[in-house]
Amino acid sequence: SQANANMACNYPGSSNNCSSNFQEQEKPIYGYTLSLQNKYDILIHFIRYSLSMRRPYLSEFYGAPEGILPNVKLLPESSKKIETGFRIPWGEIGYFHANDSNLIFLQQVNPVTSQYQNIENGFRDGVYFNSDYYILRYWKVYFTYQYLISKMILDNQETEVPRSARHFINAGTNLENILLGSIFEYQSFFGSYFNMNWQSPFYMDYANINKMEVPPIYNSGVSFCFASKEKSQ
Repeated sequence: SQANANMACNYPGSSNNCSSNFQEQEKPIYGYTLSLQNKYDILIHFIRYSLSMRRPYLSEFYGAPEGILPNVKLLPESSKKIETGFRIPWGEIGYFHANDSNLIFLQQVNPVTSQYQNIENGFRDGVYFNSDYYILRYWKVYFTYQYLISKMILDNQETEVPRSARHFINAGTNLENILLGSIFEYQSFFGSYFNMNWQSPFYMDYANINKMEVPPIYNSGVSFCFASKEKSQ
């Protein structure tokens, strides 16, 4: 995606002079994934390479009333990741290494104000396990676990990246497409789901001041679907 709004060049004063930093902000944001896989019987080995980028959010650019100062010189974050692992019919296990550039962190300027800034570069190493299995035709269970180590290269020294949770778990179960009957030539289907997300504590700023502990998040719901194969509706 290309953005040519030139917002940063016109903020906050009337000058239209853009620095090289601003020209860097105007570059296109893009991403891609390349994937190769090899199958042997039920075992699939895969390797993937991905490039992703993120522009700063408006709140990071222009600040917030709660003491966060604007910083219109922020550059987009970017990440290059290589991933490999094995997949079998009921799950996947893998490892990835990612190099991150222009990471955006909340920096404490003084006791009452903060500012988002690009803080050096970093890298991430992680292992994960995904399982997605149908116990019955209509009943599926799934589970994901990820262990992540994040480091930053600051003054040629490796330091922990505070905003990354070391442990992450996502688990749940679904009931899908249970036929209830027919209503006006439409078949009616019932479904329901339950999901839980949990992650270990992390920090919201580079100085390890604002600790964030997210309690487990639960989601549940039911759904009804009406379909007609004859009418393709």
